[in-house]
Amino acid sequence: MQVLPRCRLALARHPSIYWLAVTAVALALAAPIGIQQTRLRAQQRAWGHTTTVWVAVADADAGQPLRVQQREYPAAMVPAAAITVMPAGATAVHAVADGEMLVETDLATSGPGGLVPPGYVALAVPTAPGPHLGVGAPVRLYSNGNHLADGTIVATDDEQVVVAVPSAGAPSIAMAITDGVIVLALVGPAR
Repeated sequence: MQVLPRCRLALARHPSIYWLAVTAVALALAAPIGIQQTRLRAQQRAWGHTTTVWVAVADADAGQPLRVQQREYPAAMVPAAAITVMPAGATAVHAVADGEMLVETDLATSGPGGLVPPGYVALAVPTAPGPHLGVGAPVRLYSNGNHLADGTIVATDDEQVVVAVPSAGAPSIAMAITDGVIVLALVGPAR
């Protein structure tokens, strides 16, 4: 007699053999999972307590609203400036990547004014922004061939570009704007 028919006959007469085999397979599969969970719990206890922080869940460019989610991390991994309470209406000060833990310097809460660094002022330069002059872009301001200041674009619309510049250079830039002789130059990344 062949083996397969004998096994079927034995299982038909004694169903407990089938359930015993199913239980043995289930235990064989569950044991490694239980061991791994025990190891993970031990590692979690070794890290100490956790802290809940806000993390970006989508890429955002400077001036764009942030899409965020709360996540828990071991306290040893959380920087002191991590955001634990998300203010309403927060926007990115600079490019933020998906999955990035947010810190205080990553976000502004007061619209374009929040993007202006301390010691800087924002001036509206009448020019069509074009696709290369977006919020967060570093620019140099020139007038009559002279370099006036470096700045960062904090807002744009169809007729002007608002540039944050150091306060010391603001008077000469304002004069160049009123004279209509100002040029914005996009600054490339430092190499």
